[in-house]
Amino acid sequence: EVSVFTNFGIYGGQMYDIAINPDNPNIMFVGSYVGGGLFRSTDGADSWQPVGTNAESSEAEFTNHIVLAVKMAPAKPDIIWATNNYWVEKSEDGGKT
Repeated sequence: EVSVFTNFGIYGGQMYDIAINPDNPNIMFVGSYVGGGLFRSTDGADSWQPVGTNAESSEAEFTNHIVLAVKMAPAKPDIIWATNNYWVEKSEDGGKT
């Protein structure tokens, strides 16, 4: 039997990391090289939205930066950590802000 992979349709160059909410696998984040930088899906990867920040400088944005890692706290997946090539960012509301 041949395994078949599905293209999720995210464009951002190289994809570095993926985090999937263990309580709700429809919610996931992907970190990429440049482009949108950090993407979020709430519908099981049927659609993706770039994630913004409340950055005080362009270096703290995800857009056009390399998002090297994205992780969810195992016991509380609403806490998400993401690193771009300059900073570490934290969300406490499931990645909404």
